[in-house]
Amino acid sequence: MIDTTDFRFLSREKDRHGNDRVYVRRGGKRIRIRAAEGTEDFNIAYTDAVAHLRGVPRDIKLKLPPVSNEIGFVYFLRSGERMKIGFSKNPFSRGQQLLTGIADGVHSFGFVPGSERDERAAHRALSKHRIAREWFECHPDVVKVMMRSLTFCKVAIEDDLREAK
Repeated sequence: MIDTTDFRFLSREKDRHGNDRVYVRRGGKRIRIRAAEGTEDFNIAYTDAVAHLRGVPRDIKLKLPPVSNEIGFVYFLRSGERMKIGFSKNPFSRGQQLLTGIADGVHSFGFVPGSERDERAAHRALSKHRIAREWFECHPDVVKVMMRSLTFCKVAIEDDLREAK
């Protein structure tokens, strides 16, 4: 589930049947969010509702920054009992940057070819294990995604090398 502390106008209520409902409340008015929490559609619906309650006409859609399909690398960095899943065009440089900023030290670092879309897909799939932003608890599900990604990439590279001989 997404960390909703960033959504200061979010309100959870029960309807008359006891079902959970999520609303954006501002200035005594509210708009229901029907998209599932933790999805890009939820973020867009939230942003749109806040804008509407501020007086921006509904036909003007506010969206999150576009996600690039440009190929780079999805990286997995383990530090203690946490795992960071991120995107970088230069994972070696990014790894060096992260080394200086992580007090616990880095226990493992791996990366596979991918795009920002791939990174976001991994974030959505693992959202229930999210600690904050790109950090996830080192749950077996998270480790499994990392290992499958790295294994798949290794097998694909080995296949390419065999074909090149």
